[in-house]
Amino acid sequence: MVFISLLILFTLLEVSILFSFPEVEVSTRIIIWKWLGLMVYIFLFFIVVTYLSKIEKINFFKEIKESQFSIKLFLIVILIGVSWKVIQTPILDFWQLIGGHLTIPYLYEPNSFEETLTGKIDTSIDLNFIIRIIPRIIISIIIIPIFEELVFRRYFFLGMKNKYNLSFAIIVSSLLFSLYHFPILAQMFHTLFGGLIAAILFYRSQQIWAPILLHFIYNISAIWIISDVIDIYDEMMDGIQFTFVYFTIAIISLSIIIFLLAKVKPIKNNIENVTL
Repeated sequence: MVFISLLILFTLLEVSILFSFPEVEVSTRIIIWKWLGLMVYIFLFFIVVTYLSKIEKINFFKEIKESQFSIKLFLIVILIGVSWKVIQTPILDFWQLIGGHLTIPYLYEPNSFEETLTGKIDTSIDLNFIIRIIPRIIISIIIIPIFEELVFRRYFFLGMKNKYNLSFAIIVSSLLFSLYHFPILAQMFHTLFGGLIAAILFYRSQQIWAPILLHFIYNISAIWIISDVIDIYDEMMDGIQFTFVYFTIAIISLSIIIFLLAKVKPIKNNIENVTL
């Protein structure tokens, strides 16, 4: 109860700082907002880890420490992650083709609070840019991959796998992962696909670091310079949309993912309490 109260307090403080104090420069409020957001994520992460450790008896840090590393699995996960990112554009194009929206109209806009307040997203490289991007990097490529894989793969998928069956666990845990990204409908659509990949990868490898690495590879593509490369790829795909080359890229990417997942084999089952 104390944890929840503090979390709510942090969130309210974060929002109030962003939209209050008009005498304070917008850029300063954005910096404070982003760093408070980082604190909220860190706090939430430790709440979840503490709950799973004390209540569910899942010793996450011990499992990570005792994980078995494999260069082959490492390279396979990287290739799967790149292929997942490549096929994301065709997935989103298909979503829009069948009438899907990027977001729920009037409920959520993809623009950040930064753009709402300033009319644009400042990407000029200076000290303020560095201070602003550090929380985003920590949240996107460190906290979120660990936090979400711990919850959706280690806890939900594995728990349902042992209580029900493999197919049920893969599908339902992936649906929960997708719903977690509400109300960005387009993100829900392709995270459902990503959740299926991560669950199968975890099941076949029996190593929690594998889906965490996969998640890391996917999220890092949204960070600064790498995102510019992704934008170039998206523009290229827009130029050849629904052509033979377009579908060839999509089919090859999907085939690579399926082929590599089939090649994944367990190194060692080191997970305690809930078995694969």
